[in-house]
Amino acid sequence: MKIKKYLYLGALSIFAVLAACIYINRYDINQPQEDGTMAPRIKAGEVATFTLYGNVASVQDSEADSRLVIAMLAPRSWNVRNNATLTFRAGVAFDPFEDQTMSPIPEATPPSSKPGYTWSEALMERYGIGANKFNDMEWVAWWADTAVPYSNGLKTDYTVTIKVPVSEENLIAYLGFFVSHSARGFADDVNNNKHYDQSFTHETFTVYGGPDETIDYTKTRFNMMDPTRALQDDLITFTFAGESNVNDLVKEDEIFLAATAHTAEGGVYTVNKRDSETLMTRPNTITRNYSVTIWPVGFFGIPEGETITKIDYYFTNRAGDVVVNKSYDMTINGDTPESNDIPFTYYMKCGV
Repeated sequence: MKIKKYLYLGALSIFAVLAACIYINRYDINQPQEDGTMAPRIKAGEVATFTLYGNVASVQDSEADSRLVIAMLAPRSWNVRNNATLTFRAGVAFDPFEDQTMSPIPEATPPSSKPGYTWSEALMERYGIGANKFNDMEWVAWWADTAVPYSNGLKTDYTVTIKVPVSEENLIAYLGFFVSHSARGFADDVNNNKHYDQSFTHETFTVYGGPDETIDYTKTRFNMMDPTRALQDDLITFTFAGESNVNDLVKEDEIFLAATAHTAEGGVYTVNKRDSETLMTRPNTITRNYSVTIWPVGFFGIPEGETITKIDYYFTNRAGDVVVNKSYDMTINGDTPESNDIPFTYYMKCGV
């Protein structure tokens, strides 16, 4: 990294402008398509590139060095904290043609104006998940690897590039971006100077071409899975998100999982019983979410040598006469299912 010598003498720096009045001017989430056009969509498993353009304007001198902070709201399956690579370019303090590096902000380092919070928690509390309705998303924050001082009266532009390999999960979602600086975090000062900016995308971002069904994060979902894809010897948690939309199942005293495993060898193994193994429990009394964790091989009694390829499932009451399945989920979201008996489907990873 090349920092001009006069940075520490005259304190000319991009982070001079980070003292206040920081903006996201625009973002670009379009990806190259096979026909040569650009669109906000990418094939599953490929590396997506997102770009932020903004400017900052300094209104006061620095009392300490500060770092550029960038955060992104993305699906949890992308694991952006561990998989994304962020760089930025800016004039004045740095060589404008040289990429500067960024790293995830340590969880133990809170925003200066939100003590007791991680950056992820503070961002989720303030902005939530935007227009998305399926909350399997996370905010992750990064900061510049080099902190520098700043001074009054200077302006500059910045360009941030985010590269992240998307997961194999087919999805449709709105993304979110945030910019700030480490010295002031989320703060607004007495002069109404703005030390941060935030934007959700106006258009959805699509991942396609994966082996699973498409999950539309912009619509309500009654089913959640952890992990989003697994091997048959992994533990899998099925969750019924009862509060996501109107349904009669949440009125029941007990909620159960009913499921069928399909194997590559043609086997079909159904578990449709009401006992402690299929009973779904609430982790707390605040949300109406019910979960059960299974070991697929043991749960379905899969014979040695067979490999599960997918699991069809739905949620029901003890009597079996109140059901929430994919058909009901589609109907609630304004779609027209082919029948009332379409289950949710969970696709397994290849292998054992």
